Amino acid sequence: MNKKSQQIPKKNVITVIIIMTLLMTAIVLTLIAQYRINDHREFQIKFAQNTTQNIALHLEKFIQTRQHYVQLFARDHQASIKQLFDDPTNEALLKQLKKLVADYFPHYFSITLADQSGNTIIDDFDGLVGEVCQQDISIFSKNHSQRPSIHPNQHTYHFDIMTKMSFGIFFVSFNAELLANILKNTQPKGHDLML
Repeated sequence: MNKKSQQIPKKNVITVIIIMTLLMTAIVLTLIAQYRINDHREFQIKFAQNTTQNIALHLEKFIQTRQHYVQLFARDHQASIKQLFDDPTNEALLKQLKKLVADYFPHYFSITLADQSGNTIIDDFDGLVGEVCQQDISIFSKNHSQRPSIHPNQHTYHFDIMTKMSFGIFFVSFNAELLANILKNTQPKGHDLML
């Protein structure tokens, strides 16, 4: 055998070894990349779940605090609320009550009074208490518990906080932007949270 014939198989073997090494390296790198992508995806899902739970607790505490304050307001101003309930056309008393509400809740949207059955007596929506508001009042009048929902009217999206009184239902509506600001101030960088 001559020298040339011995080198050809040697070159083929080296080429095959290089190709196999590159192929094995590509497979290993692909598996590592897939593992890291899956690990990152899992981390993002857990992070999103944790963030959502934390913000939900924060919003729940905010709503509970508002409910407590509306109850305290109604208790402390029961005489004025009752007087307005008995005389819903008394504009001076309504204006006075709205000023008191604004002192307690600077970012309130409106106030409403309803009877024990959920029929509105006073509304601060120019007579346009929406369908969702009516449903919430009706449910509250029956079971005296509330899970506030965000809903629109002709002016803005809002949520209502209701409290039962001996003669009816008093509630204060708040602009949904209060809740949006909580989300904005607690959202992690690079994430978008929505109501």
